[in-house]
Amino acid sequence: MLMPRRDLKMKKLIIACVAVGCLMLTGCSKKNPQPSPTPSATPSAEPTMTPSASPETAEGLKGILEAIRQNDEYQLPMSMDVDDTVLVDMYGLSSDLVRDYAIFMPAMNVHATEIILVEAQNGKLDEVKKALDKRMETVEQTWSTYLPEQYELVKNRKTLEEGNVIAIVIADQADAILQEITDSLNAAAQ
Repeated sequence: MLMPRRDLKMKKLIIACVAVGCLMLTGCSKKNPQPSPTPSATPSAEPTMTPSASPETAEGLKGILEAIRQNDEYQLPMSMDVDDTVLVDMYGLSSDLVRDYAIFMPAMNVHATEIILVEAQNGKLDEVKKALDKRMETVEQTWSTYLPEQYELVKNRKTLEEGNVIAIVIADQADAILQEITDSLNAAAQ
């Protein structure tokens, strides 16, 4: 007996939720190791969830993003830090293209929320735009077949280009977040 299409979608959603729940249980049960008294010579290739610097001590795009993270008005999901390896692997951006960056990426794959702030190196803006366009194509493809309400966020994302800085905001309060980014960039330029 064939299941109606709606029942099949519901079954897939339930399976996905159970899988995410299992991942959360196994990931959350692990204790974070205490930091070593001596710095490691090898940076981790995996993104790690760590508390970020306060807005008062952070500078540049990271400071702008940290102010957004700290604003309870936005109700952002838990996030993970994006390091240079993730920047290259997921965004196709390397240090020869990017002068500065700050990226908010949710820790769990049930949220499409993503905030991208990238300052291109001089003369590299077009290459950065192409890489970010490719990332947005991937994000759209991913969410178009997954959770409809999250796909709506992706389709309604907001973008900004201010000099060599490109901002992309996928979030419930995308307009307000983009306005905060714009205000911060304008204040920094003065």
